Amino acid sequence: MSGGQRVPGLGGLLLARGVDTAIGCAVALTVFLVTRRAGAATRIPAAINRTLEAVGAVSDHLAESAVTTPGAWAARRDLQLQAIGVLQAYDASVNSSAVRRSDAELMWPTVVATQRLAYRVLSACWTLEQVGRGSEAARGVSRSLLSAHGDEQLHRALAALAGAIRTGTAPAPLGEVPYFLSTELATLYESLVQTAPDS
Repeated sequence: MSGGQRVPGLGGLLLARGVDTAIGCAVALTVFLVTRRAGAATRIPAAINRTLEAVGAVSDHLAESAVTTPGAWAARRDLQLQAIGVLQAYDASVNSSAVRRSDAELMWPTVVATQRLAYRVLSACWTLEQVGRGSEAARGVSRSLLSAHGDEQLHRALAALAGAIRTGTAPAPLGEVPYFLSTELATLYESLVQTAPDS
């Protein structure tokens, strides 16, 4: 019975419904595979840019030598989670398909450089924390790390790197950057120059 009515050709109805179900499953599987691959293509760059944003947020607290306020703790926690997220994005991309694996492996130096930058900033926060919250010594350490316009320099460098990652192009030269992050920023910059299509 169908709709309260007796069905004359039950076999035909079952066949039609079976075909409909098979087509629906095939369409769903195709959509899943296409969106999964597309997601893998953008997963690593998006995770890197979220981490660079988090670096900028923590550096603002670092510049004020206020790394143990509730806002600073939240920013530090977010940076740590984003740094872990970059590696998770890499793992997910490597395991998605042969093409995505190849693309992801090209980005491995950028993934590592991003993590090193994040952990260097977190390390500076831990150093300030040991020196003493709000003390003159902590302010002195903060000034030595982000002297004069160091926070502005860092934000400019992070914006240039994030823009290059978004567009898939080589970043413009970073200019002057805070000394304590110069190695990490230079490594990240070089990794992007190496993987840019026109390099």
